[in-house]
Amino acid sequence: ALGERVERVAANVTRTLAALQAMLDYPEEGVPDEDRAQPLAAAEHDLNELLLTARAGQVATRGARLALIGRPNAGKSSLLNALVGFERSIVTPVAGTTRDYLEAGLELAGVPVTLVDTAGIRDTADAIEAAGVRQALNLAGAADLILALEDGSAPREPLPTTLDLGSGPRVIRVRTKADLTPAWTDPEALNVSAVTGDGLGALRESIRAALLGDAARGEAWLTTERQADAARRALNHIQAAAHAPDDLASYELEEALRALAELTGRDVQEDIVDAVFRNFCVGK
Repeated sequence: ALGERVERVAANVTRTLAALQAMLDYPEEGVPDEDRAQPLAAAEHDLNELLLTARAGQVATRGARLALIGRPNAGKSSLLNALVGFERSIVTPVAGTTRDYLEAGLELAGVPVTLVDTAGIRDTADAIEAAGVRQALNLAGAADLILALEDGSAPREPLPTTLDLGSGPRVIRVRTKADLTPAWTDPEALNVSAVTGDGLGALRESIRAALLGDAARGEAWLTTERQADAARRALNHIQAAAHAPDDLASYELEEALRALAELTGRDVQEDIVDAVFRNFCVGK
């Protein structure tokens, strides 16, 4: 699917470049000046759509790390166990049970995901627990996605931390213990019960959407930084060619095709020459 999409971009660029080179190399043949705006706009559109998949493709290839953070007894370990389907993390009513972090793997929407259960975040004089809190913040800062958990059955308290959760795509707010009498509500938080399983499906879908976005609906993904870099360079050259003089536009489009060839392995020069003689009556 990726090859087909890139070939479509290359076809629009090649057609435009062939027309430019036919005019420049065979001025006596009266080659008509073709409009380059439409094919280059189509190529630019396709590349922009592909580049939107770059992050999702890289996440799908290398996997994603999801950090579960929250106060002690917010339900982090219970939620991790519910998501992976077995008791991976020890769960007790004693606050501060998790002091070191613990990892568990699963697959969501075809993406390998590592869940990281972290120590409960609170102010503490215990040196070991305090080290766990610092580690939790570091893990959250480096994660692809943060699940910020709050106990929905207890009075709501903000996390005592300088970690800026904001409301961006890197954070999903989860109101846990939804099977118990609610102490507060928040329309922006997902209601989840690790005991009954209520809300787990919606949480998995939110994780998928946060990691993959609209790319999950398509088949053509850029899955490496090398591919994304080639697509970006091709896009930059196409945009430069759109309004450049003919000779400079020809150069920019050749460079765009060379960048695309890194994705397809096509012989750029052979394609251009073939398009010139196939589409224009020159050199006869």
